[in-house]
Formats: sequence, structure tokens, C-alpha cells
Amino acid sequence: MRPSEVSAFLDDMIGSHVPIALIGEPGVGKSALILQAAQRRYKTVVKWPDDAVIIDGERQPRDGQPYNFIDFNPNLRDPVEGLGCPKITDGWTQWAPPAFLRDLAPEGMLLIDEMSQAEPPMQKFCARICWERMFGDRRITDGWDIVATGN
Repeated sequence: MRPSEVSAFLDDMIGSHVPIALIGEPGVGKSALILQAAQRRYKTVVKWPDDAVIIDGERQPRDGQPYNFIDFNPNLRDPVEGLGCPKITDGWTQWAPPAFLRDLAPEGMLLIDEMSQAEPPMQKFCARICWERMFGDRRITDGWDIVATGN
């Protein structure tokens, strides 16, 4: 597909809340096309992990706004970063979710970038995000779209 066709596909699919996978050669701009689709959809993009607000392509400090775009690269992360920290509650082990999950907007997009390049434990973690909408022990609300990329 050409970039314009991928953009049109993303525009059609975003909001359907069906997990999307974009597979292509390295460096062809998959991640950039996804961010651009989020900018078209939400106008203002509040991005994690770089804590930036993007309005009309201009970056500004976050200043407390909830995130509506998560750029999660499992190739650079460990499962514990997604699960959070284990804690004991009433004699049971639970996972305290990562702090960024408490600051989510009601609608948004989760980009799982380079999923196919991640180590097998992270690929399993990300597969659960895609198919069960679970980020560790926390459910991703229905207002969020999940898009994974790979080579």
C-alpha cells in the first residue's frame, strides 16, 4: 500500500476499536503515519512517553493534560514496565499499574511500535494488550484504539 492508502485506511479504522497491525519494511514511516492519523482524529495529541502536547504539529509542554496517545515500544522495554510493580493486598499479589495509565483520556490511541522485534515475553505481553485489551491488570477502555507495527 502507498502511504496515502495507509492513511485513508487508518482514518477509516480509527474509532472502530478493532486492533490494527501494520506490517512493512523498516523505515517506511509506519509510526509517523499512525501519529499523523491521531493528530487528524484528536487535533490535540498528548503523547507519552515524551510528555508532549502536539497541536497543529507544534510541540508544547504537557501541563497535566491526560494522555491520548501512548507510544509503547516493547523492543525498548521490559514486561515489568508494562505490568507495574508487584504489591501485596490482603495476602494476594497484585500489580500496581504504571503511573502513566492513571492519566489517560477517555479516548485515544495506543501504538505498540516494532512489536515483532521485541523479545518473546514482551510479544506475549503485547498480544494480550491487542486481543484482551489488558495492560497488565488494567483494562484499556473501549474508547482507545490499539495499533501495532512490525517488520
